[in-house]
Amino acid sequence: MTTIATCLTMLGAVLALENPRTGMRVTFSDEGARFARVDVRDRDGKLRTVTAPRIDPFSGATLGRVANRIADSRFTLDGKTYELPSNESPNGRKCFLHGGAKGFYRQTWQMRRQDRAGAPGVVFTRRSPDGEEGFPGNVDVKVTYVLTDSNALRIEYEATTDRATPVQMTNHGYFNLNGDPKTPIDNHTLWVAGDEVTDVGLDLIPLPGLRKTAETEFDFSKPAVIGGRLSTPGNYARNFCLSDRSATFKHASTLSSPVTGIRMETWTTEIGLQIYMGHKLKIPRSYVTMEPQHWPDSVNRPDFPPVILRPGETYRAVSEYRFSTF
Repeated sequence: MTTIATCLTMLGAVLALENPRTGMRVTFSDEGARFARVDVRDRDGKLRTVTAPRIDPFSGATLGRVANRIADSRFTLDGKTYELPSNESPNGRKCFLHGGAKGFYRQTWQMRRQDRAGAPGVVFTRRSPDGEEGFPGNVDVKVTYVLTDSNALRIEYEATTDRATPVQMTNHGYFNLNGDPKTPIDNHTLWVAGDEVTDVGLDLIPLPGLRKTAETEFDFSKPAVIGGRLSTPGNYARNFCLSDRSATFKHASTLSSPVTGIRMETWTTEIGLQIYMGHKLKIPRSYVTMEPQHWPDSVNRPDFPPVILRPGETYRAVSEYRFSTF
């Protein structure tokens, strides 16, 4: 177990770690509690960068208090309506996205090295104060990353609060297992452990009910090449509802590249997986996200599983990106 480097940059503090037993290397930044770069070995043993550089504010960052969208930038909790500052307006409807313009991804976190059973790791902590981006309550948050000996990047989330408030975090990592953004993710094969999505309207807010993916471009219930499913790539940003909607740790998806032979499995305790094919990026579909989370706009949808954290409770979620070759 080695530390490659610890340094300060214009973006803040950066910590680079390596697990010598797997060869995985990950660089972390205290700005957004993010992973700035992930390198893993391909089928020939060559180290490949499988994540995006800083292509937008969300790249590799922790999203919160609430990831994804909140319709009309408001919600009602215990009889009180909270107005949030809008930071998106798809087709004219105001929306609160990924924690707001000053969400967790914009904040500077306390960062410290903390290994686990000999595997390198890092812990990020911060207090989200009462009223931050319009949310009630002081929320103490901890995000832990571990480069495991099974070649996984493990992410653990914890939060407590002194007032009832929505909490729903994830990581917005962009991945291209080809190791080259000039070779788009169209050639990747994807499998998702779910056959329903929260379908959306033009405002990107979930419509009533769930949509079966069978015979649609969203059907990855059996492994399929991504490029063969992109009939409407401009709309390819969907929350997949996992078949197992318990809090158990389960296999949510498998993504693989025929170029490098790198395979990435997503495991999570969450009930949804937001997949975005990057059609708005400078190079369309140069990267794809795999974001384990609850369903979008859950705070306004009593028919969706809840995301409210109350005093005395602890929010916990765990995700892993497990890498292997074939």
